[in-house]
Amino acid sequence: VLEICIAILVHKSIIVFSLSVKLVQSAVRPLWVAAYIGVFAIMSPLGIAIGISVMEAQLEAGALIQAILEGLAAGTFVYITFLEILPHELNSPGKQLLKVLFILLGFSIMAALTFLG
Repeated sequence: VLEICIAILVHKSIIVFSLSVKLVQSAVRPLWVAAYIGVFAIMSPLGIAIGISVMEAQLEAGALIQAILEGLAAGTFVYITFLEILPHELNSPGKQLLKVLFILLGFSIMAALTFLG
């Protein structure tokens, strides 16, 4: 449990830093920045609570609900990665080959971890 908490903490801290910088750069009012960060902060515990409740409820459709929720999470990652992040990075000037090599390296590491685990 501690490892998962640390992983979530590291992951979310990087994301919240990036989100905060983008919000400040976009000249959003401070009240709205606080509201956006508050909603962002609530989402992880809410998602964890929903996941735990689905697992603990032991419903007949529990496996289906779990599959749907995991599909939504995976789809979100795929959408953000391939339609938001990669096109922006690959269309920006400079060191295209290096960017592609690191994309392939990251994919290879994640694939290797999948096969090892």
